[in-house]
Amino acid sequence: VARNFELAHAGAVALRGRVIAMHVTDFGIRVKLKLGPRGFEVASEQSEVALTIAATSEGFIRLARGQDDPDRLFFERKLLMQGDTELGLVLKNTLDAIGPLFVAARH
Repeated sequence: VARNFELAHAGAVALRGRVIAMHVTDFGIRVKLKLGPRGFEVASEQSEVALTIAATSEGFIRLARGQDDPDRLFFERKLLMQGDTELGLVLKNTLDAIGPLFVAARH
């Protein structure tokens, strides 16, 4: 747990203030996010994008639930990155350290 906290903290330091554009390809939605003091927040439209991540809505949901590995989706060309790919790796490692962002409801 301590190691995960250290990884998450180091990632947060590297991500702070950098703008990441998320493109949900099947809905045509693009949103710019940046890490602020209380988590991710919407960045201004004029903000310079450091990294763009594109995937379908299903791909993003599966990633958020921890059901898919981003590396596998990337190599299958179901997850596309453009820009600062090193920042993408920092983001991936930070999210891996945090764990799934939400869990599907059980029926």
